[in-house]
Amino acid sequence: MARQARDRARRHLEKLHADYPKSDHIARAQYLLARMARDDGESERACALLNAARASVDANDVELKNQITYLHASCASVVPPTPPVDTSVVRDSSDRPPSRTTPTTAKGQFTIQVAAYNTQREATSLARQLQRRGLPARVVGVKAPYRVRVGRYATREEAQRAMMRGGLRGIITEAEPS
Repeated sequence: MARQARDRARRHLEKLHADYPKSDHIARAQYLLARMARDDGESERACALLNAARASVDANDVELKNQITYLHASCASVVPPTPPVDTSVVRDSSDRPPSRTTPTTAKGQFTIQVAAYNTQREATSLARQLQRRGLPARVVGVKAPYRVRVGRYATREEAQRAMMRGGLRGIITEAEPS
């Protein structure tokens, strides 16, 4: 997908999905297939894949779990929603233990996460590119994954509007403490 070879990526992910249903990577494959299906206007298929991904994602893979949950929010009008994922435990970018938060409180700020890399060099490179475009980008994390995030917003809606204005693709998540 990153190399703009969507057809090859789709075939690869479909094969993984069909031939290796017990793979450790099945939730990520289902999530990526769901993204492609949604982009291609196949909402019902996208939502079915997201439901499967939610059921198979490893509880310790917080990043993927958040991405699936964010994309699944668009399924509310397509298929009956599945029970919500417990978002009361949110891990920030440091290695500290999870902190308890309530999803309905407005005290936390939100940010747009546009990427996560295994190397700090790659993350810094993207952050600099975004900064040259005039976006307030930063790298978060002291070890992999190094997350590239843009801005701080009081509400999810404000972050969503900024994402649209900036032409960004990513997920909206709680911002790390400043």
